[in-house]
Amino acid sequence: MKIGPTFVLSLIASTLMMVPSAQADYVYPMHVERSSNRVIEAFATKLNDTQFVTDAELVNGADKVFLLDRSVTPEAKVLATVSFIDKKQRIAVLTASSISGKAVTVALNPQAPTRQISLLLGTTKADSVVQRYEPKKDLATGPLYVHTVRYTDKQWAAPLVNNCGELLGISVYESGVFSRMTLPEIFAYALGTELLKTTLDAAKVSYTVATDACLSDIELAEKNAEEARKKVEQAQKELEQADKAAQEKLEAAKKAAEAELEKQRLELEKARTEADDVAKKTTEELEKARLELEQLEKDREKVNEDLERLEKEKQSAEQAKQQGDQQKLYLAIGAATIFILGLIIFLVILRKRRAAIAERESQLMQTQREASGLEQEKQQLSAELQQLNRSFNDILLDGVASDGRTARLKINGKALAQKGVQVIGRESTQVDYALAEPEISRKHVQIILRDNRVYVEDLKSQNGSWVNNQALVPHQPVELIQGSQLKLSSFTFTVTFL
Repeated sequence: MKIGPTFVLSLIASTLMMVPSAQADYVYPMHVERSSNRVIEAFATKLNDTQFVTDAELVNGADKVFLLDRSVTPEAKVLATVSFIDKKQRIAVLTASSISGKAVTVALNPQAPTRQISLLLGTTKADSVVQRYEPKKDLATGPLYVHTVRYTDKQWAAPLVNNCGELLGISVYESGVFSRMTLPEIFAYALGTELLKTTLDAAKVSYTVATDACLSDIELAEKNAEEARKKVEQAQKELEQADKAAQEKLEAAKKAAEAELEKQRLELEKARTEADDVAKKTTEELEKARLELEQLEKDREKVNEDLERLEKEKQSAEQAKQQGDQQKLYLAIGAATIFILGLIIFLVILRKRRAAIAERESQLMQTQREASGLEQEKQQLSAELQQLNRSFNDILLDGVASDGRTARLKINGKALAQKGVQVIGRESTQVDYALAEPEISRKHVQIILRDNRVYVEDLKSQNGSWVNNQALVPHQPVELIQGSQLKLSSFTFTVTFL
């Protein structure tokens, strides 16, 4: 079994979609109140549960500093205190409590020139690349990031992050004439990663550092593509093993069925031979009994003749008695008595003989019925062997869900031809093909082979089934042809007859 290119591309695409994007949950609006009722709007980035980092120039000499927590309703304005400030390095740490939200993760390594960066501007972000990573006179003593993302008023101290959403540095502005705040025109600057971590460590501020280096989009895509390729190879291997195991199991079942059929055929032949022998013997005995019965009939006629003769002799004896011949009368009566006793014994023997013949006929009929039953069993076994020898093309169901998940099922044509039905569902112990997705019912649909045509029947599934966008009525089969679109819940499968 081979995995098609459509499945490979869909798996790679779904893997590439896993590239992380920058999140701004840890960026908080900041209001800095100065003399003459002047309010500067900027940003502060959360380092831990209570501390935030920003540009020192913004909060140096401020009357009050407030952080806005917009995760609650109504919006909370929380007073913050400046717990650490380094004007030379342009880093200030604010402390404020009861502000919800997660803390930022600081990047493990600085971002090299030409690598992707993003400037988080509250609910939005702007993307660019690092132009240079070098010191800048009058801004800080260590290296700074030089880039082309231009922020606007009220976006001072915006955090610079890599494509993994990890903090690289804090935006710092160049002072203009008379120390006024100047927005970037071509290039913008942000404190370097090493300078930021060194200053925070010196201030004993706790923060989380990423454990792994952040990969670029291309590197991450290549990594994900390699992982997807390995998954495809593993899936290919597992499918081949499953197909081989199914073929071996089918061959073993076929051999066992053929061996059992041969055994039953031999037993049937033996039983038929024995039945023929019994029938032949019974026929001979019946013929013998018939001849004996004919002989008995002849004997009965002879007895009747003897009775008539005896009646005549009796009449003669009565006449002799009337004439006084007493001795002759006694002799005639004695002879008649002996003859009657013999006749009674003969009739008893004849009745037993007839009963024996009737019993033998009953046994013969029973034997004939058993032989007929064995013939029916032979016909049934022959039909089962024909069923085992039936075959049909394998059916490939290649599907994708609405959220990009993929699934593939290969219906074994020979198993479908032999059983007539193959069930698809979530519960592997109750179906022939399991699709382990929560929206799939335990027994969702069944594939039916009838008159060499394939049908699908919905088994009252929870989330429904469709063929070519037509909803299936439960327990009403619908024919599938090459290229049919079979939808099971959110998965749409393309039907291919191999």
